[in-house]
Amino acid sequence: MSANENRKVQQRRYNLERDQNFQKEMYDCINILQKMPGYKNRVWEKISNMHNQYEEEKGLQGLKAGEIARKRLIEKTKRTENDEQTGLDELIDKTAKTSALQAINLSKLLTKKWSEEKNAYFIMSNIKTEK
Repeated sequence: MSANENRKVQQRRYNLERDQNFQKEMYDCINILQKMPGYKNRVWEKISNMHNQYEEEKGLQGLKAGEIARKRLIEKTKRTENDEQTGLDELIDKTAKTSALQAINLSKLLTKKWSEEKNAYFIMSNIKTEK
């Protein structure tokens, strides 16, 4: 719930607590419900169903918000990786304008080696060198 919605709910609650007509209607309603247990049970069931529905809707909203946040993080990670790669390419290009040898050495240093990959140890341990 946003701060504005929360403020509105608090203001409405404050107004209802001070409204004499509302207080009287609530008191009358409670008296009627005490006299009619079957009606009280139906009202309670409807209120419980409304509460459960509200909680379910809030849960779905939370799931949607989580999914949106996850997608946003994935996009941010991809954008960061792309920016890093673009920055390295530009650095190599600028270096190439001054010295081709320095650009080649820089490119070799910045390029990932296959042994730096995630599963390199597993791949390396399965390579058979004997014939």
